[in-house]
Amino acid sequence: MTASERRRVAIPATARVAVEAQLRRRDLSPRVRERLEMVKAAALGQELDQIALWSGRSVGTVRRWLVAWARGGLAALADAPRPGRPPRADAAYLTSIITGDPVA
Repeated sequence: MTASERRRVAIPATARVAVEAQLRRRDLSPRVRERLEMVKAAALGQELDQIALWSGRSVGTVRRWLVAWARGGLAALADAPRPGRPPRADAAYLTSIITGDPVA
């Protein structure tokens, strides 16, 4: 494997169309959008170190997301669920937010 091959992850050019369609969605989280931009850049032929430079991520992180996308598509780019119980807001707390009064 040449140095150039190690710096690239192969993304088919046909996948770029699907990625661009996903990037037009308005309901994407910023983190998923960033990961899709990495996939698009790889499909356009950018090397991993170039993608890492503009994204502010490490080359290993960029490679991990590109490989994840190649294996699982858009679903593989989503954040993992956060551990722990989801936060709960009771009626008093919600009222205090609306009115600006402190919770008693």
